[in-house]
Amino acid sequence: MSKNEHEQYKYQLSQVAAALQADLHNPELLALQSELQDIIALTAPAKLPERSHSPPPAPAPALFRPGDIVMARWLTGDGSLYPARITSLSGSLTNPVYTVLFLNYNNTETLRSEHVKQISESRKRALEIENSLPSPAIPPPPKPDENTAPAPPPIKKQKVKPKSELDVGKKAWQKFATKGVKSRAVGKVQKIGEKSIFKSPEDGLGRVGVTGSGKGMIKEISTRGKHVFEKKTDDD
Repeated sequence: MSKNEHEQYKYQLSQVAAALQADLHNPELLALQSELQDIIALTAPAKLPERSHSPPPAPAPALFRPGDIVMARWLTGDGSLYPARITSLSGSLTNPVYTVLFLNYNNTETLRSEHVKQISESRKRALEIENSLPSPAIPPPPKPDENTAPAPPPIKKQKVKPKSELDVGKKAWQKFATKGVKSRAVGKVQKIGEKSIFKSPEDGLGRVGVTGSGKGMIKEISTRGKHVFEKKTDDD
């Protein structure tokens, strides 16, 4: 209901009250007066509460817990806000004090609540994922190109004669030592050890490896006649 209609009901009520002064016991006027009073009471505008001049109370500071990622002000640096992790909480509920660790600089600071701000959920999740990932492993050195890398020198393997070949060589030597070798004279066989330069001297005074060593020198005694000079005579 508009304000004008409300004023009209009030005016009608005043007219009914004036008519009742002439006829106090008129039942129609009394019923109309009661009806108008009810309508005016129902349509009266609600009274607004009185405004208080006291300032509104300041909102309570957000209370963070250790482990939360926030935006903290680097007071000992450039004074800007950087992502940080809360490591400890002290102070009171109305005046909390936070110790934070800056994620990108590995520095710690103790800050009051006005220097610690809430971070957006999207950036918070991105930072949590970034800090949970392991550090990248150092890749191994690249392999040398097969076309340019020098070929390693071949490994020389010493051939080991099989046991059968060694046995054959051993038997051949034993046969040679037993039968001996033929000398220049036809039909005569000289065994190993006979007339050898490596045979021990007979008298023990000679040297091994020297032919004829150990034997005494044979002296050739020759009788030389004395020449007699004969003087020739003139008659001869």
